[in-house]
Parts: sequence; C-alpha cells; structure tokens
Amino acid sequence: MPGVPGEKGRFVQRDEKRLDEGVGAGVEPTVSVLIVGYRSRGDIDACLSSLLKHGDGERDEVLFVDQSDDGSAAYLRAAYPSVRVIESAGNLGFAGGNNYLAAQARGRYLLLLNPDTELEHDAIGALLRCVADRPGAGAWGGVTVLPDGRRDPTSNQARPGLMGELMLLVGLGWLRRGGVRMGASEPAEVAVLSGAFMLVERETWAAIDGFDTSYFLYSEEVDLCQRAARHTGGACVMTPSARVVHRVGGSAATSGRRAAAIARGKMHWAWTWRGGGYAARLGMLIVAHAWTRWLAYSLLGKRQRAARYREVWRSAATWWSGYPRDGVAQDPRPGDEVGLGEAAPGSGGVVA
Repeated sequence: MPGVPGEKGRFVQRDEKRLDEGVGAGVEPTVSVLIVGYRSRGDIDACLSSLLKHGDGERDEVLFVDQSDDGSAAYLRAAYPSVRVIESAGNLGFAGGNNYLAAQARGRYLLLLNPDTELEHDAIGALLRCVADRPGAGAWGGVTVLPDGRRDPTSNQARPGLMGELMLLVGLGWLRRGGVRMGASEPAEVAVLSGAFMLVERETWAAIDGFDTSYFLYSEEVDLCQRAARHTGGACVMTPSARVVHRVGGSAATSGRRAAAIARGKMHWAWTWRGGGYAARLGMLIVAHAWTRWLAYSLLGKRQRAARYREVWRSAATWWSGYPRDGVAQDPRPGDEVGLGEAAPGSGGVVA
C-alpha cells in the first residue's frame, strides 16, 4: 500500500516495510542508492517515498549528501533514520558528490539517482534483472520520462561529436537520438546513460576511479560511460522496463546559463577525448548553432528563446576550453541554478 503524508511531510507506510528499517548492520547491501542533493528539500520526500514503495529495504541502502545546506540533511536525519546522511564537504558538483558517496557505499552495485526523480513500479528490480540478462556491461540504466509522460531528453543522449552538432545546426537534431526507441520492449546497447538513473557495479566504479571530477557538471556521464565500457569490454545497456519520472526544474531547464554550461561540458569532453583541433571545430559548430537560433528567434519576436541562445554565443570565452584539467573542478557560478548539474538536469540532454 502506498505511503501517506504524515507530520512535516514525512511519508508513513501502512502494512509494508518502512524505509527506515534499513539494511541490517554487517549485511552487505545489493544496491547502494546514491543521492546528491542541491536545493532538493522540496523534492526529496517524493523521491524517498518512491524508493520506499518500489525498493527493497532489506536489499538496498540509501546514502544522501546535501551540497547546498538547505536543511535537507537535518530533515532526513529526523524523518528517515535509516538513510545514511553523509556530512557535506561543500558543493563538489554532480561528479564529485557521487564519488564522495560512492567511497562510503557498501553495496555490490551503485545506483545514481537524482533527488528530483520518482521510481516507477519495480524500477530497481528491473535494472537488476537487466544485469542478470546482460552481464559484463559497462553500466545499466533505465528510461527517464517527464511528469507529462514525454521522454526526458537526458534519456535520449547521443555522444557529443561533430556530426551531431552539424545535424543540430541544419535542423536535423531530431535524428540525433540515443537511448532505446520509444515503444521498445527489450534492452539495447547505448553510448550514454542518464546520470539521473544509472547502475554501475562497484568493482567497475573502483577500477575506473568513478567520475572524472574535472567535470563539474554536464557530460560527466558521457565520460563515465565511455571509460566503464572500455574497462569491461561491454557496451552500456538501457532497459525500457526500468523507468523513473524526472522533474527537471522549470526555468533552470531552459536557461541560457544552463545551455552555456552544457556547452562547457561538451567542450571539456572534446578536449579530454579528442584534442584541441577537434574541440575547436566542435566549438565553432556550437557557436554557429547558437548564433543562428538567436537571430531566428529575434526576428520572430521570441525574446526569451533568443536570449537563451545569445547567452551561449556571447559567453563562448567562458566555456570554450572546458574545465581546468588539473584536478577537481570548482563551482563556476556559485549560487545560481546550475550549481550542481544533475539536480538541475539529468544532465547533458538539453542541447546548446
């Protein structure tokens, strides 16, 4: 039976296992659910309620870190005692935050889960069945959908590249899709999984040293999926049987700053994997796409959309070189709506 709201929004279960019973001491969980929060106080109850309803408290452990000091940590300690609330080390970004939690996880598998998601029926179980059916994959993931039922763009990501950006420029971006096709019933190999809902074997995570923390936000899951697949020798796999609802934040989802941050993530990936010549060509395509869209929307009188694309090409100097490649990336714009990355997205799905 589903949970019902109790005092201070806490969900109290009737006639089913409560999340706060948790995994017993000394028992190795099958899955460690990693939730990196950033201004997530308004979302976290729904996320944990769906875990309680569709997860397995005897099999799973849940770890949470709040990177914004919005009161989420104190609330979870009181309302969900079995959740392992980890003391924050500051805003480490999505990559750094998940690495921080993974270092303290005990499960055989690590499930990256956005705090602004809700699991649908048996989502974790479906992922584990996919693991059993498709062993040796780099990672496994499911489908993320928006609250209105449409496919979340982060669930359709294609690997960044010159051809993809060229297709965006000439208006054929709709052909540039990753993920499993709509209506599919079987798992499929994909290049990129959404960081909002991704399962990685802990041994693989340790072998590749988790996320590359030189990415602060966007394209970090692209890099992770490539390295995981290279390590295991198997592609990443997405199953349509595992689904979550992803409530991407309204204005942040379409803001110019977010689009510029996505461009920075793409460029960081290009510099890291392909080198300067490739990155320069990719950057020129991103600028051309943004400039032509700014001009078109300006002529059509659509000022909000025009402003979004203007932010991208006008700020090219800030994103052209990606992030510094000599250590842990720092928050590029402290306090704004893209301060975490994945909690504003599922991360690289909105094109720049």
